[in-house]
Amino acid sequence: MCTRTFDLHNTGLHRITWNPRDTSTFTSVSSYDGVKLWDMDSSYPTTLEGSYSFGHYYTGSHCNSMVTADLKNKSYAYVWDLQSHERIHKFGVPGKIMKDFACHPTHPLFATTSLNLEGGGTVYLWDPRTYRLEKMVELKHGIVQDVVFTRSKDLTRLVVGCLYGISIMEMNLPTD
Repeated sequence: MCTRTFDLHNTGLHRITWNPRDTSTFTSVSSYDGVKLWDMDSSYPTTLEGSYSFGHYYTGSHCNSMVTADLKNKSYAYVWDLQSHERIHKFGVPGKIMKDFACHPTHPLFATTSLNLEGGGTVYLWDPRTYRLEKMVELKHGIVQDVVFTRSKDLTRLVVGCLYGISIMEMNLPTD
């Protein structure tokens, strides 16, 4: 039985992401309507200005932010403060098309992916405190389709799904 519905986007839904810090809020993403922030107690969303291809929450130790990719300037992503609904930073690799994004579950680390014209993909690891690019990893299994961090006990892995294979990287990071 359906308990609630939301009228999301005029151009079709691309992705839904729940806020890990507040399970009564979520985002919806459409390629043309952008990112909308929703509260379960309201039928009216807050729309982030611009057109974005993804919206992911980043909930580091002292922040409650969202990262979105820019559909017009595909080389960049933006970090948004969820209290003020303002962009607070822009990061990316000029000339590369940013495809996807993931947040490390316990450490300050972002992963973004880009599309290579030769048919491969690149994973970029970023420090979200400084927005500095820390590492680049080239992949040869075709176009990157998805990226996600997984965690079991004391081991965290970055799993990258490509068109012709899956790459799994162990993330040996210091414990806090």
